[in-house]
Amino acid sequence: MAGDEDQKQDDDEDIWILVELKSLEDLATPIKLSKTIQFTTIDVSKSYIWCGSNRSSLYVFDRQTLKHVYLITISPVMPDVEAVTQLAVCHTDQLCAAVNCYRCQVFTSSIHSGTTKKPEVVEALRTDTTVTQLVWHGSSAKLYIGDNAGSIHVCSILTNKMIPRSSLLCRLDSCIVQLDFKDHILLAATLTKCTTYHTERKTFTDIGKKARNGYYGAVILPSVETENSSAPELVCYCSRPGLRLWRADTHGKVLATLNFKQTLAQSLLSPVFSR
Repeated sequence: MAGDEDQKQDDDEDIWILVELKSLEDLATPIKLSKTIQFTTIDVSKSYIWCGSNRSSLYVFDRQTLKHVYLITISPVMPDVEAVTQLAVCHTDQLCAAVNCYRCQVFTSSIHSGTTKKPEVVEALRTDTTVTQLVWHGSSAKLYIGDNAGSIHVCSILTNKMIPRSSLLCRLDSCIVQLDFKDHILLAATLTKCTTYHTERKTFTDIGKKARNGYYGAVILPSVETENSSAPELVCYCSRPGLRLWRADTHGKVLATLNFKQTLAQSLLSPVFSR
């Protein structure tokens, strides 16, 4: 029964620990002296940490040393709307996508590591809706773009000429809350459900049957039991009301419900940094 899905418990009775591994206070160094510049979004790639600001700029930091290494300026579409609201960097560190206005124009910049060459900037998509999520394909220059109307577009970038080609992939039932991508699976969380899309089979599958209402996200991770194998199994973790997570397979079956009420009640976490 659908009502039983949230009652499933993890048979292994795992103990979940929430920790802060490293302070990110140094990321604030370039903007400490400014009273007007603020970071608005963040993403992490293989070598860098990327922070979007409210002034149409991307601050790029070395992931290991947290040293500020690049400053990229994006020309705003409208002078009074400058904030970078969404940010996503591809696996190669060479492509970065950013949304910097409420008219939802998406830019893709080519970053040339180790040089001061000005990045190329192209318009990947223009839409009348609000872009809410960006995620890159894991092994190609394809960008998936979700909006507040439930639409997901896919934009292919011809990297040798920086030419974007966009098309509508699907329309789901409500606002796209979160997108994630692993191997050939695109995971989309809306206000009511989570859905997987297999990019090779061209099939959509809803996870579970019990709907929820709200801004609950979802991610895909390798299974702990198979993460060291040549072809690890993928597990979808879908946020649920009441500080719970569904652990599900990519075929839509809910395997367990993880409850974090007790863990969060006992954990005292400090902020990443404060100003």
